[in-house]
Formats: sequence, structure tokens, C-alpha cells
Amino acid sequence: MLKKTLLSTLLLILLLPVLAFGEEVNSFTLPNGLTVLHMEKRTTQTIAITLLTNASVLQEPQGKEGVASLTAKSIMTGTKHRNFKRIIEDAANAGGAVDTSIGPDYSSINVSIVRKEAAYGFDLLVDILVDPTFSEESINRKKQEALAELGQPKKGFGLAGEMLAKDIFGSSPYGRNLAGTPASLSAITRDDVLSFYKSYYTPKNAVLVVVGAISLEELKGIAGPYMAEWTGETAKQPVQEKIATLSKKVSFIQRVQDKVTMDLGLPGVARNSADYDAVTAMNFILGGLAPSSRLTKAFQGETPFYPVYSKVISMKEAGYLEVTAEVNPGDVSKVFGKVIGQMEDMKKGQVSDEELKTAQEFLKQSLPLQLGSHRDTAEFIGKMWLSGLGSDYLSRYDALVDKMTKEDILRVAKKYLDTENYLLVLVGDKGKMDLSAIEGGKK
Repeated sequence: MLKKTLLSTLLLILLLPVLAFGEEVNSFTLPNGLTVLHMEKRTTQTIAITLLTNASVLQEPQGKEGVASLTAKSIMTGTKHRNFKRIIEDAANAGGAVDTSIGPDYSSINVSIVRKEAAYGFDLLVDILVDPTFSEESINRKKQEALAELGQPKKGFGLAGEMLAKDIFGSSPYGRNLAGTPASLSAITRDDVLSFYKSYYTPKNAVLVVVGAISLEELKGIAGPYMAEWTGETAKQPVQEKIATLSKKVSFIQRVQDKVTMDLGLPGVARNSADYDAVTAMNFILGGLAPSSRLTKAFQGETPFYPVYSKVISMKEAGYLEVTAEVNPGDVSKVFGKVIGQMEDMKKGQVSDEELKTAQEFLKQSLPLQLGSHRDTAEFIGKMWLSGLGSDYLSRYDALVDKMTKEDILRVAKKYLDTENYLLVLVGDKGKMDLSAIEGGKK
């Protein structure tokens, strides 16, 4: 059943028509220093208004871990003019919706609105952005929600992935939970939230992306007057410690369970790395979600059949390659050995013409699937711009993928598939694991 699902997924992607990103991304800068990116798309009579800020774990003061998440989740709980309920109702009554989100690199405020209510969409955005109240009550409520989240027991891949990130990133903010810790949450005050907001929710530390049924001239006429209310100077960005080079380490999490969760981490790339596209192609060939991947083929015909997948995880300033599997305890060494063997093979010779072509087509066809809505497109454009890849990344993407060569795949395989320096997390009953091919480790 799993094989059929994988095959169906790949065929669906490969049979899709090639979607060209012909829509131009325009940009202009407002007097307050805010960069505005615009893509006109008339596929629906809706507009996505997304504001992304460089306000994340990377900017959090020591001992106040979680303040970025608290700020992002509290900012729309109430303003000087609207409480949370009215914000939601006003957006819905105008045929839209509003929400906030946070990731490891950025926080965002997102407004979706019908075309005729574009100005009202900006009114909502500016109200949330400029006049949040950050009441003690709402902050405390969000703290309790964060504590409840932290208290949720993790299993399998969630448990392994959390430890892997900590091992890879060490003291870097990327290695910790966005919610912070119980101790840091207790230490965060309303003043801390206000200080973070004032320091990093500023025009020059953000980008506004508008995608949908609105012309450039219409947008300039609306965005200029509304966004002029937003002012402020960005605080100095904290200097991040250099992430240590990986060295071989095996970690065990003792759990009584039938299977062993394997999570292997290797060096990776930041999102703006010149190697990123070649690494994603290499990953697809190695262990991407497709029946043609080398890791899938390596286990075909075996009983039991173990689905083994790899993926590229890239943030603004760092990244890693992750390989995951769930296996019987007695097969841990066998599966690990095959994974390492496939990586070694990729470093010894070039991929085939067919592998390269399939990877290129997959990458070109899978990107449109990530941009299924105006909001998805707006977020993608904004993140690429904040990552330093420019506002025209979408229009350049197919050409970047097409010029990729087999030599590029071999080069990045040799550079990043470091089978001597890796991090491996194993979750399960250690006493039952066959570890004959795995060195080191700790309980």
C-alpha cells in the first residue's frame, strides 16, 4: 500500500503541467523604510497581505527564550480599538481571515481579504501591528498554552528529532523549542514582550508581501497611507555563535516500544547557500519521498520492508540533512549500514542521466504545489527576500534547476555526506538493539 501511495504521489507531480512563474514581482520602499513586494494574480478575487519580520528565536535575549513566540501569539489578542473576538469577526465580515505565525527565522501577520475590501484588510493589519495592547491577561494565557505544549509527551520521531536538533545546533537558538522552557517562560514579563516588540517589529526589519487581485498602482495608493503609521528603529541584531562542526555521536533514548526510531543527522546548508538546489536534488535521489530513491530501492524485496527517507532542513543561517526510519531492534545495524553504504556510493560516482532528469522535473513541479494559495505564495516570496535570494527567485527557479549537472550532485555529495561525522539518535529498548555496526553512544 505504501509503495502504491508513493508511486501515485510521484506520478501526480510528474504529470502536472509545467507551471511557469510568469507573474512579475514588483518592489518599492515606503518612506518609513518598509520594503513592499507585489505580485498581481487574478486567479481569484482575493488578496493575501503578509508581513514578515526578522523576529524569532535568533533575536531572543538569554534567559528569555520563548519571548519571540509569546510576542507573535499575543500581538493579535487585542488592540486599542478591537479585542480578539472583534478582530476575527471584522475579518470574517469582510470576507477574509487574519492570523499570526512564527518559525525559527521569522514571525508573520497574515491577512486574507476579498479584493473590494483591500483597504479594510490594511486597516486590520495596521491596527494589529501598530496598536497591540499586550495585556497581562493575554500574555499569561499564552504562557499557559506554551507550558501545556511543552508538557505534551513526545514519542518516536518527535522525541528523536528534538534531541537531534539539540545535538546539531548546540547552544544555537535553532536547537531549542520555539516555546522556550518552563523556567524561561516564568521569567518573561509583559515588559519583556513589549521590549521585543518595539525592538524587532519595525519597518526596516520586515517585508510586506501582497499577492492577488490588486494592481501595483492600487497597492501603492493603499499601502502608502496606511503603513505610514508604522514607525520605529530596529535594535541591533544579536551576534550568533558559530555552529560547531559535527563530530560522530550516537545518543540513545530509552523507551519500551516494539520498533526503534532512527534519526540520522549530517551537515547541511542554509537556505541562501549556493549549494541549496544541488543538495535538494541530491537528497531526492538519495532518499526523497519517491519509489525511485536509492534508499527505497535498497530495501525493496526485503521482509520486512523498511521505508527510509531523507530530507533537507534549511533555515536562514544553518541547516542539516536528516534520514529517518523505524525498524525492528534486531535490524538497527543492518539498516544503518545500508544507509551509510548508499551515501558512500553517491560520493564515488555520478548519478545517472535519468536520476538527474527525474530530480530536476520533481523539483520544478513540486514548487508550485507549495504555492497553492495567495498566502503560500506571499510567504514564500517574503522568506526568499529576507534570506537574501531576491524578489525574483521564483522567476529564476526553473533555470537554476535546469542548469544543474551530474558534477554538481557529485560535488555536494562529497561535501555534505560526511559518513565519518554524523549524529545518530536511537529511540527504543537499547538492550534489544543490534548495535554491532554502530560505534559510540550514551544512555
